[in-house]
Amino acid sequence: MNPSNEERKLKLARVLAVEANSGWKVESQTEYTAVLYYGKGGKINHILHLLLSLITFGIWLIVWIIIGLSNQRKTKVVAIDESGEIIVDFGTVRTFVASENDRVKYPLWKSKQFWMIIGFLVLFGLFIIGS
Repeated sequence: MNPSNEERKLKLARVLAVEANSGWKVESQTEYTAVLYYGKGGKINHILHLLLSLITFGIWLIVWIIIGLSNQRKTKVVAIDESGEIIVDFGTVRTFVASENDRVKYPLWKSKQFWMIIGFLVLFGLFIIGS
């Protein structure tokens, strides 16, 4: 039995509330679809960072890496189909469960925190080796 239009809208509202609680923001929304984004995604002045890296003999690379990793923007589309199923599109369509524990999550290697930690470990290792 297919849910009513009001039930579908309510289900989308609940999913959006869970996603907003996780830091996602609504970019646009229709009755049964919403486009969400996470992060800033602004422009980075790579020429300036390259010059600063050359002037500081590579020390500025640490700042440049951190800015690059923290400036990413992720986008996804959440939709409710006619049967009431929730579909999330990250570039590939995946079935989605509305509960917070069963949400579709990015793999660890796609998170900016993972790459920041890896960057710090590499820089720390280079510092130890250079000492």
